[in-house]
This record gives sequence, C-alpha cells and structure tokens, in this order.
Amino acid sequence: MAPFEEYNKCEGEVHASIAVLKGLLAQDNQQALDLYTQAARQGFPPAIRVMAQVCEKGQLGLAVSYSQAIAWLNAGVAENDHWSMQRLAQAYRRGELGLKIDREQADRLEARLAAETPP
Repeated sequence: MAPFEEYNKCEGEVHASIAVLKGLLAQDNQQALDLYTQAARQGFPPAIRVMAQVCEKGQLGLAVSYSQAIAWLNAGVAENDHWSMQRLAQAYRRGELGLKIDREQADRLEARLAAETPP
C-alpha cells in the first residue's frame, strides 16, 4: 500500500473511532445510531459489531432486523473482524438470525478465523 493510501486508511479509522466515542456519549438514541452507522459504513469493526448487535436485538430505537444484522456481520467478515466471523459462524451452526443451519458455511468461517488467529 502506498504511503498516501495508508495515511487515508488511518485517518478514516481515526474519524470512525471518534464517531464511536461520540456515540457512546450521545444524549439520545438517534444521535448514537447515526454516529455508529457512520463509523460502520467506513468499515470500522467496533462500530460494525455495535450495529450488528443493535439490529439483532432491536436497540437504540430500531426494530429487530435479522437481515440487517446479517448484512453488518458480513461487512465485519469483509473487514476480517474476528467477532463478526464467530457470531456469523454461530448463527449458521445453530440456525439463528433466521438462517438455515449450514454447517459447511460455519466450518468455512471458523477455518478462516483459525487461520487468521495467532497461536
């Protein structure tokens, strides 16, 4: 990665981190939701995790939406987020979040996680 691209990536992560922190301090649910969404759309894994959980549990004023939770988990997987991989693998293995049991998909996610996790 070129130095300029690396700088832009780091700068984006800083902005996303700030948005997450502001979300924690937000005075109302809509403000927090907007900030978490902004950071998650920038590919910031901690915000993606929050959005997946918010959609799964129906928090911050949102209705439960398994399809949105799955979309956020897939976004986390695309960012190589281990928590997202674990949660999605669990959902496939147990048939959660409206997914049919798919042990092969769960195994693929767990194998990817194992390959990326240092010993």
